[in-house]
Amino acid sequence: MAIKIIKAGDKGAPTLAPPDASEQYKVGYRKPPKHSQFRKGESGNPRGRRKGVKNFDTILAEELGQTITVTERGKQRAVTKGRAVVKTLIAKALSGDQRATANLLKLFPNADRANRERDQVQDIDQVDREILAAFQEQLVERLSKSTSQEK
Repeated sequence: MAIKIIKAGDKGAPTLAPPDASEQYKVGYRKPPKHSQFRKGESGNPRGRRKGVKNFDTILAEELGQTITVTERGKQRAVTKGRAVVKTLIAKALSGDQRATANLLKLFPNADRANRERDQVQDIDQVDREILAAFQEQLVERLSKSTSQEK
């Protein structure tokens, strides 16, 4: 029995026929239906992301930066919402609220960085300095009491 070797350029070489249009297209894994496939040259998201859509951090920063009027020691003052939140948190911690104290201590490493920045730019008023000094003294007292009780 003889084996005939056919080379690619020979006239007798088999050729692959183009897929017949009448053949049924099989839908399956990684083969979506033809009608739902993107057309050539068309994007899957033609209009793209809407312009001006803000992320959560930007929205939060804008909200905390807005000013509100607060009555403090009988006087009305304009402060940012962020500052009002911090003042409320400090006041609750000073009154003995354990949860507020824990939240404040979580924020304290960030306060150290803020203190260094504050040394560069002096924009804190005397009333705030007094509040922070009183709070710092109370924290030191609480920490010293808790460490002495643990021993």
